[in-house]
Amino acid sequence: MNTAINQQRLRRRIFKSFALLTILGVLGIAGLFVSLWLEHRFRLTLPKPTGPFTVGRALYDWTDDKTLDTLAPVPGTKRELLVWMWYPAAESIRNTNQWHRGAVAIGVMSEAAP
Repeated sequence: MNTAINQQRLRRRIFKSFALLTILGVLGIAGLFVSLWLEHRFRLTLPKPTGPFTVGRALYDWTDDKTLDTLAPVPGTKRELLVWMWYPAAESIRNTNQWHRGAVAIGVMSEAAP
């Protein structure tokens, strides 16, 4: 008889724990949506650049096929580097290809980079 009562109490505790975790999960997701909604309500305006040069930006995702990343969560992952580059650009240049060729010429990047 005592064992049946203990099992019933254990079931109630497990049920209450799952119910509490479910409620906390739903509240957490609701809080995330509310914070995203609040963030998107406000418009972000960046200050106008004050320097004399226009600025170009390039984004590269380089992967080293020869080296394994020992700290990656998945074993066997190749080492990867995500690079953002800002550079002074001429007013008329709309493409980063000229900068890319110049960087390769001075050895900043290798020809294999995308």
